[in-house]
Amino acid sequence: MRGLLPHLDRVIDLGLIVLLVFTPLAFGAVEDWAQAIAQILIAVVFAAWVLKITWGPAPLIMHLDPAGAHTAATEVSRRGRRRRGLLGGRVVLSGLEVPALLFAGVVAFQAMPLTPETVVRLSPRTAALAADSHPAPGRAVTVREVERWLLEREGAPTGPSGRLPPAGPPAHSLIPDEAVATPPAAAGRSLSLAPAATWRHLGIFLGYLGVFLVGVNHWRDRRHADRAVATLAAMAGVVSLLGILQKLTWNGRIYWLRAPTQGGSVFGPFVNQNHFAGYVEMILPAMVGLTVTLWLRARLERDPTARAVEQGERTLPFLVLLGAAVVFGVVALLACGSRGGVLALSVAGAAFLLLSPLRQGGGWKGLAAGLLLVAVAAGVAQRVGGDRLWARYASLADPSGEPSFAFRLDTARRTLQMAADFPLVGVGLGAFDVAYSMYVPGGRVNRTGAAHNDYAELLAETGAAGGFLAAAALLILLLRYLLPALVRSGSPRQHVIHGLAVGVLAMLLHSAYDFNLQIYSNGLLFVVLVALLAADRLARLPGEPPPATPQVARARG
Repeated sequence: MRGLLPHLDRVIDLGLIVLLVFTPLAFGAVEDWAQAIAQILIAVVFAAWVLKITWGPAPLIMHLDPAGAHTAATEVSRRGRRRRGLLGGRVVLSGLEVPALLFAGVVAFQAMPLTPETVVRLSPRTAALAADSHPAPGRAVTVREVERWLLEREGAPTGPSGRLPPAGPPAHSLIPDEAVATPPAAAGRSLSLAPAATWRHLGIFLGYLGVFLVGVNHWRDRRHADRAVATLAAMAGVVSLLGILQKLTWNGRIYWLRAPTQGGSVFGPFVNQNHFAGYVEMILPAMVGLTVTLWLRARLERDPTARAVEQGERTLPFLVLLGAAVVFGVVALLACGSRGGVLALSVAGAAFLLLSPLRQGGGWKGLAAGLLLVAVAAGVAQRVGGDRLWARYASLADPSGEPSFAFRLDTARRTLQMAADFPLVGVGLGAFDVAYSMYVPGGRVNRTGAAHNDYAELLAETGAAGGFLAAAALLILLLRYLLPALVRSGSPRQHVIHGLAVGVLAMLLHSAYDFNLQIYSNGLLFVVLVALLAADRLARLPGEPPPATPQVARARG
């Protein structure tokens, strides 16, 4: 069986890479067919990983001791309580899995059919809506009963006199007086206002969780992690270049072939410019960190007294390509006109500078190079986007007069009112657009399928139960992985890790202004970045400085 382990490892690695390439190019995987393909890919990768951990031995971590000799230690025994292993150390947990699984349990409970009494206790508002949506909850009714109920209920349409016609011979409907479908209360009512949507979103969430669990364990081998980061950098460069070219030669069609199926300002393969910005803003800092890493490696190779890095002669071409991809990313981010994306990335970068003081020798030079890059990219973006681009950014000076900003504030306020009406378990994950119609006057002109604030929408959809678990996971992420990554030093990988952390922080900030995490490709990318941070953190022994040349290997039997 162990002869299959290398093949399973390739399936996992290739499957994750294909997933990272496919989802942004498939219009952000916002359509059902793209999500179905992505979920199948995730299932294949997860199955291969389960087989690998079932048959494979417990991994060992290899490092160099001060004398230069290789030593090995089993991860579970050496890492103590900070490393929780399963199956003899074959599975390592990050600490985020527990709140995630509990959250999945809450969502499943929302969609399950429950007795009317249980629904009344847990969500009186949901029970009241169920009672108000049927003339006789708990039994089947006839067409005549439905007609009479529709005419007599509060708010029913009236005739010219402003009231129902006087009593007289009943009007006869052309519909036969037959029994209609049994109301939901007879077979059990769920807490979710849209159970089918809740089950669907639960499947997506479990797919994300599967990617996270596989990624944390697979990317502890830093060769696999570096391959994933390189794939993301390449994808960001390709998507950014596509967006720039498409904007310059726009013919009203994505890829110059397909008309958008939804409203919005298209940029690249994304239907909405804000979702493009969310995708690029998460990868761009890691691209900058990878560029710095390759630049330092190139300087090391030019030093005749330094040890040559393996395959070092290829560093300079990669550095040129990566630098071009970074320029494309910055230009595209500015040219797409997403103010929230630029603002979130700027604030995240400023937070990084505050948390990680610039070091002697290269800190100010790196900052100056970064500012020069932004200035050049801004000039190119001016040529791509024109005066309208800067007019959008200038509107940030007075956000109160901006219609988009006012709309987002109003939507967030109504969403928080929804959360107050369904305080314990919410309206159901994915049921926001169904429930929001009760909070918007004036017809469909004010309708929206998302709250443009992922935090408020999550609270409204999952209530205090889901909100508490999400807050716990966010606290673990901040304290255990994000903050340590932002201040990390003394490692050859520190610049890449800094970039991953800044990208995660930028999306956390942007989520207060948009709904990027509900776009399949962007939500998946966020999970991947967090998994890369966790994998890097768990690949080191607690209290031990990162070794100069870390390698991760498996035991040979």
